Amino acid sequence: MKFNYSNNLNRQKGVGLVIALFTIIVMSLLAMSLIRLLSDAGRSVAVEVYGTRALLAAQSGAELAMVKVFPLSNGAGEACFSDETVSFANAQGLKNCTVSISCSQVSQDSVSYYTLQAVGACSAGADSIAVERAIEIEARGLSL
Repeated sequence: MKFNYSNNLNRQKGVGLVIALFTIIVMSLLAMSLIRLLSDAGRSVAVEVYGTRALLAAQSGAELAMVKVFPLSNGAGEACFSDETVSFANAQGLKNCTVSISCSQVSQDSVSYYTLQAVGACSAGADSIAVERAIEIEARGLSL
């Protein structure tokens, strides 16, 4: 019994090409999904870092507002100020961050109650990431 090799070879032509194309397509899809996953992970880390910076800017703004209402020099104070925006352009670690502070005052039974709000905002121009964090402080003035 003789086996005909030429007939079998004619049937198998092009199988290698199909397998190669399938492998290339599957590998490229895997590579694209991996690149997207790494890109998303990098962006989420950047948002977390800018969120922390915005929170620190808001905390600094809240402390600034407290010092404006209750001065450390024991001088005259305890009066609300007009809304203000402070930029941290030259501050190490808070570059591209700003804070907006506001104050409202209510007097009751000769005691002043203050609500101080600080909104810290940080952004990165190239990545178009912008994050805001807010802190609100309620304080009571001294009754004399």
